Amino acid sequence: MKRTSIVVILLAAAVTAAAQARPQHSGLARIGNTGQARVGLSRTMRVELRRAHVAPSARVLAVRSGRTFVRLGGPGNDHCYGVKKGTASQFGFTCWDDFPSTGHPVLDLSTFGADDGGPMHVIDAQGVAADGVATIAFVDAAGAVLGRSSVSGNVYSVSAPPAGAARIVALDSHGRTVFAVPK
Repeated sequence: MKRTSIVVILLAAAVTAAAQARPQHSGLARIGNTGQARVGLSRTMRVELRRAHVAPSARVLAVRSGRTFVRLGGPGNDHCYGVKKGTASQFGFTCWDDFPSTGHPVLDLSTFGADDGGPMHVIDAQGVAADGVATIAFVDAAGAVLGRSSVSGNVYSVSAPPAGAARIVALDSHGRTVFAVPK
């Protein structure tokens, strides 16, 4: 009887430890949206991707406000992303080996600026987010939330963020902060 009790206690302790070992924020190291239709790449872009050891392939993640969010690369090395505006044949892209990850669940491609010596603020907000990021919040310098935008298809895009937004904060589905730009 004592051995059975000890085994049951040890099993219960192992289950509890395993449950506590799970990350608090799940889904921060993956992007479920692998992309849809292919995007044509200019010769120059294909050459640059090859130089970066990335397959010269591009797929549409989403289209928002006239911008096409693109995932570049092939299976095993599709860690490059870009935003194509309109019908442009070339567009900028960036590659990150640690995105997505629990330490880097958002690849923010937003524009920040200041007017006539004023404080830095968000001009437009766009980027790619891991599966575990549900919402992007716009926060002022004092930390007050000025507005929110949902992440859909692993993409967020807001062409007119709230006035005074100084930071972009990524939230999980429970409203917990998982990343912020700037940190």
